[in-house]
This record gives sequence, structure tokens and C-alpha cells, in this order.
Amino acid sequence: MSSQLERARAKGARRWGRVDVLVNAAGGNVAAATAGERSFFELPTIAMEEVVSLNFHGTVRPSQSSEPRWPVPARRRRRGRS
Repeated sequence: MSSQLERARAKGARRWGRVDVLVNAAGGNVAAATAGERSFFELPTIAMEEVVSLNFHGTVRPSQSSEPRWPVPARRRRRGRS
């Protein structure tokens, strides 16, 4: 976990005591992945990969660091189904 995420989690824990809900509403882009005067099909693959990584990890990492003590419900098995 990044130190920035850890500081944010610790600050929230001090202020509110626990995390009940996490809303992942952030997103971003990089200049090289913006079409502007070019066609979408001319965008560099590396720039597109950077945007995907930014948005994927920008959601997953805060989710992982938000509250490691959240209980994970056990998967229930229904009768007659596997």
C-alpha cells in the first residue's frame, strides 16, 4: 500500500473511527491519450495502457487499503445447487 493511501486511511480512521462506505469516483487521463486533432485509431498504445492502469489501480488500491478488517461474507451454498 502506498504511504499516501495509508496516511489517508489513518486520517479517516482517526476522524470517523471506521470506514462504512468507499465511493471510487475518481478517474483520469493523460495528454498523449487524448485524441484532439488525431483519430482515436492513431492514439499511442502505451498512452492508452497508462490510462487503463491509472484508472484500474486508482480504484483497486484505495479499495484494498480502505479497511483491511472488513468481514468477507462466506459464500452460501444453496440446497440442490452446486
